[in-house]
Amino acid sequence: MNNTGTFDGGFSFRISPEALDNDGKEILKIAKGMHDSLESIEASMSTLGSWVSQNKLRYEERIKNALPKMYELVNVVESFGGVACQTSRKIISAEEKISRSMDFDE
Repeated sequence: MNNTGTFDGGFSFRISPEALDNDGKEILKIAKGMHDSLESIEASMSTLGSWVSQNKLRYEERIKNALPKMYELVNVVESFGGVACQTSRKIISAEEKISRSMDFDE
């Protein structure tokens, strides 16, 4: 790390807690949309009861095999968004403690 707060590769690791929180909230919105879409897929599958075809069986099997993986992906995305929001809150809390302690010292 050089004296400008960046690594020699030019990457800056400065964090804006507000931006991190906004990004986390946006990620959580996306995850909610993904979860809603998966529920729509499952609901749509239940309406295919009258469809009699080999293709239906293949389709159902493919979707049923993929759904657990898709829900796992949504869980990972939700976790990532949650960590971003939680980290932001911790940063803000630490900043507030530092500010209060500096005010107290005056």
